Amino acid sequence: MRNRLLAITGPTCGGKTTLKERLLEGREDLFRGVTTTTTRRPRIGEKDGSDYRFVTEAQFRRLISEEELLEWVLVDSNYYGIERRCVAEACLGRMHGVIVVNPSALEPIEEWCNDNRVKLVRVFASAPLDELRRRLAKRKAIAEESEILQRSARLEIEARDWQRSVSYDLYAGINHNEAVQQALRAIL
Repeated sequence: MRNRLLAITGPTCGGKTTLKERLLEGREDLFRGVTTTTTRRPRIGEKDGSDYRFVTEAQFRRLISEEELLEWVLVDSNYYGIERRCVAEACLGRMHGVIVVNPSALEPIEEWCNDNRVKLVRVFASAPLDELRRRLAKRKAIAEESEILQRSARLEIEARDWQRSVSYDLYAGINHNEAVQQALRAIL
């Protein structure tokens, strides 16, 4: 069986990270997560190298100039990117990689997958707009107010446009725990 890379995308607070975490739980022999590199400050409870790889802007710019990134984007004055080596390491041997990305990252990821004989599985994770807003409001305790306001303004656009922008292999409505379980069964 060919290695797979599951690329999970969707709007802010759509359940992407929850789906990734649940997919990795107890399946270390099958799935390996890809950690995104960012210049933003860690939120309360986030761990470097686990939730994100936190770097300085100078370090990130070096990764760009040395073409170490598969893709990168500037969001709310912070850089986010996917290091080529992290994707390659996640898909080694009999392992399948799992990554959370913006839809704009799917094209270079698909190119990388084709070049490396890895099957890309595109997963769109979201929830009803009211639920997305409720989750975003709960984030106020762990994120800066300015970040919450910026994301709130984009939420409806993300939820609508991102779903239409790409052809997905799986749509996961992450609005409660059972929905997460259904999505996991569909992926596995």
